[in-house]
Amino acid sequence: MREKLFNGLWVTLVCFVVVFLASALVEAERQGDKLYAHAVELQEHIDAQEQVIADQGGLIAAYEEQQAAVISVLTQAAETLEVVAYGPYDRKELQRLISEIADIIREVNSTLGPDQADDISRAIVTQAVAADIDPYLLLSVAVVESDCRPVVRGGSGEYGMMQVMPGTGRWIAGRLGYADFEPSQLQDAQMNIQFATYYLRTGIAEFGGDTQKGLLAYNRGSGGARKWLKENRSDEHRYVKRVIQAYGEVKT
Repeated sequence: MREKLFNGLWVTLVCFVVVFLASALVEAERQGDKLYAHAVELQEHIDAQEQVIADQGGLIAAYEEQQAAVISVLTQAAETLEVVAYGPYDRKELQRLISEIADIIREVNSTLGPDQADDISRAIVTQAVAADIDPYLLLSVAVVESDCRPVVRGGSGEYGMMQVMPGTGRWIAGRLGYADFEPSQLQDAQMNIQFATYYLRTGIAEFGGDTQKGLLAYNRGSGGARKWLKENRSDEHRYVKRVIQAYGEVKT
């Protein structure tokens, strides 16, 4: 009897163990499937990230190529603008010209401080080059008009170093887009040189690029120049002679 009971318990225990092991095996298999699925999902994620990185690498390469192309275009544009802005001069020549003209201005007007002479020279050179006028010619006009004195007033009401008339200043201000212009602003050397350069360039252009006739128009106005030229040559006028003489002196 005891043997039968023991055998029954043993069979029951074995069955329990078998069932337990089977359940554990099923659970382990289920967990294994989960882990495998997770591993597959993780691999897919890794593959996707690698593709994104590869795509981004292509975009970065394309961006770098685009930036290089843009830099090349901008460099060419800058070089072109430099040629347009500086005319026949390169940067070194321009700086040399500014320095030389500043020295001449100091000799003509020793009351100017070093910075004043430099600023006036820079304005003369940059405005002249932009207008396709010889900077030494513009300097010669300043020498004849005022001995390079920035705030001098003329006997007929002219203003500043280039002796611009108030009416002429208003006309130029309208052409250049200056709002609320007052003639007293022409005491500013930068504006005075800008206006004078515009007026001289306009006169030269009116007479077909003839510099001497342009100088005559600068001094007498367009109508006065034409009246003079009916019976005289431009180089016979006293003002033109003085500017030409000054030009010869500053160029030596």
